[in-house]
Amino acid sequence: MNIITLTLNPAFDLHCYAERFFPYRENVFEITARDAGGKGINVSRALTKNGVKNTAACIIGSENGEEFLKMLKAEGLSLAAVTAEGRIRENITLHEKEKPETRISFPGFACTPSVLSELRSAIGAIGEGSVCVFAGSAPAGLSEETLVSFLKAIKDAGASLVIDSRSVSLPALIDLKPMLIKPNREEAERALGVSIDGIEDAAHAARSLQEKGIENVLLSLGSEGAILAAKEGVYHATAPKVEVLSTIGAGDSTIAGFLSAVAEGFEKEKCLLRAVAYGSAACLLEGTAPPLPEDVVTLEGKITVKRV
Repeated sequence: MNIITLTLNPAFDLHCYAERFFPYRENVFEITARDAGGKGINVSRALTKNGVKNTAACIIGSENGEEFLKMLKAEGLSLAAVTAEGRIRENITLHEKEKPETRISFPGFACTPSVLSELRSAIGAIGEGSVCVFAGSAPAGLSEETLVSFLKAIKDAGASLVIDSRSVSLPALIDLKPMLIKPNREEAERALGVSIDGIEDAAHAARSLQEKGIENVLLSLGSEGAILAAKEGVYHATAPKVEVLSTIGAGDSTIAGFLSAVAEGFEKEKCLLRAVAYGSAACLLEGTAPPLPEDVVTLEGKITVKRV
């Protein structure tokens, strides 16, 4: 399976730690990690770490893109990149002892629609057996109409689509009919205009989305695990108990886990189990570090999948 991830609006992810954050005052934080990231990049990072071949296609900013690519190459990622004028954006995550994370995000470069044509050329051959994962946001300058047209052309070339992006509306998703989407609880509630309270509600919501023409709907529920709605049925995977160091990138790793199982030809129950194992394993590590293969194997034995 030829897996290509698309990161159109990447970011440098800076993680900082202090015992306590005091608003409206000077704070001194320790820098614990600085990663080249973006949701599609995180999917590629998780796949690569676990031995699944893929290509990370991305747009980078001319001002700081060289450093970005250098960091990714050091991790062994296979890259297809094009450049837009400006800077890759930065995200700062503030970690406090026993407190929720605080995120500060800055805007990045803007680009013209022509950059998508350049990116398509940089990716190269796409056809039957290809899977393109578009995850994350679109940069300034790219409208939803332009983005959807780009994704449709990729699908028309024979590729299956995986979409995890707020830049693509539900009507556009229904039109594109992707192989997989991965909303979280909040995103599913917003898309359907419902409240999801418990596994039964989540299963109904996932099925409602799947019946709109989306092949697989993987609804992540945090500590409650995840729901998968597919033509074969609706399944619930429990979440193993882990010591969470960071949830950043866990959803992207979940997608990577699902695709790794698809690449091996597994049934849907195993695809869901692998997805939750990848996502949970990512939570064991700080920052956007990818799930370790040994952690994935251990956690797979602690997850149960049942039809609901």
